[in-house]
Amino acid sequence: MFELRTTRLFLACLPLLILAACLQVSDGGQLSMQDTPPGVTETPTIVWFPATETPTNTPLPATMTPTPEQKTNLGRIIVADDFTRPGLWLLGRFNDGSIAFGLNEMTLAVSAPKGILTSFRQEPTLTNFYIEVTASPNLCVAQDAYGLVVRAGNVSDFYAFLLSCDGQVRAERDKISERIPLKDWKPASGKVTPDIGGSTRLGVWAYGNEMRFFVNGVYQFTVLDPAFPRGLVGLHAHASGASVLTVNFSDLQVWEISGIPVLQATLTPRGSE
Repeated sequence: MFELRTTRLFLACLPLLILAACLQVSDGGQLSMQDTPPGVTETPTIVWFPATETPTNTPLPATMTPTPEQKTNLGRIIVADDFTRPGLWLLGRFNDGSIAFGLNEMTLAVSAPKGILTSFRQEPTLTNFYIEVTASPNLCVAQDAYGLVVRAGNVSDFYAFLLSCDGQVRAERDKISERIPLKDWKPASGKVTPDIGGSTRLGVWAYGNEMRFFVNGVYQFTVLDPAFPRGLVGLHAHASGASVLTVNFSDLQVWEISGIPVLQATLTPRGSE
């Protein structure tokens, strides 16, 4: 009976003995529990609290700061000129070329090398205002320029806002035939087609000593200058070389400025960028 119980106990423990025999002894007799017996599949470790993925914060689009309104306090239109009244403008043939009316437009044709033409509207005399005109060159090379005249006291004293045929803008004070840059040439902002076949809307906002300049409604820069507080408006063209320059001007409008607009606090240095 004792032998039978011993045999049954041996048979019951046999699987454990086989499993123990499969464990390899390594490193000086220490059991390596990391070695998996052949044919035995590892039981995957259960992760009870898996790490959650930290969401990535997607940055919000940058808030676009609106461009401050520069043509402030515009009131009613006080001049709307379709160039059908030749008595209001200086026209004729001159040493540097000719100024003439066409169909709802006025043409300045500079024919002399480095010639200059300026035509002044005979009325009204303006102090604070905003003016726009459309300019369309027919013959034009890179450094040729054309534009608006404002606050003209006479034929030699005025401000000019110029656009060159290579797309640059400039503001200057003309005084006794001396052209002084208030803002020297810089590339025009916005979409501009200043050369042959293009049409550009030029604008000048003037209040007190401050003048703001626009091309196709896009603000370009501001200058402050006290030299000419009021005067007539006009149109201007000058050639940079011996090539003929021809520019048509149309649809001139002038708005009054009502109330007191927000003005610049500091003077813009002459010739600054």
